Amino acid sequence: MTPTAALSALDRSLRATGQPVTLRRYAGAPPSQTTTDTALTGIYRVSGESQATGGRLPVQHDATIVISPTDLGAVVPRVGDKVLVATRERAVIEVRPFQMAGVVVRYELGLKG
Repeated sequence: MTPTAALSALDRSLRATGQPVTLRRYAGAPPSQTTTDTALTGIYRVSGESQATGGRLPVQHDATIVISPTDLGAVVPRVGDKVLVATRERAVIEVRPFQMAGVVVRYELGLKG
């Protein structure tokens, strides 16, 4: 499977079974803090499981969301971002990009809160 085919398959799956979510990034400090929102479709799963993180200590998160790089444009998710699912804002505590042949074909974000 090529990276393009893998990305297309994920995008089809997200359209069929995903839900609208928002990736939110805060900049600055209150009271002049600003936000940048990116509308996405994601597959959201409540987990509460510890995940091994490449030899580091396990990360405890409440939920995981799978998103596609297609919807992100130039935005790359990072720890400290927030994800809005329905009206609930959750903190991104882990970012796991999955690559094929050096191309990111999906992101899994560990969420807390």
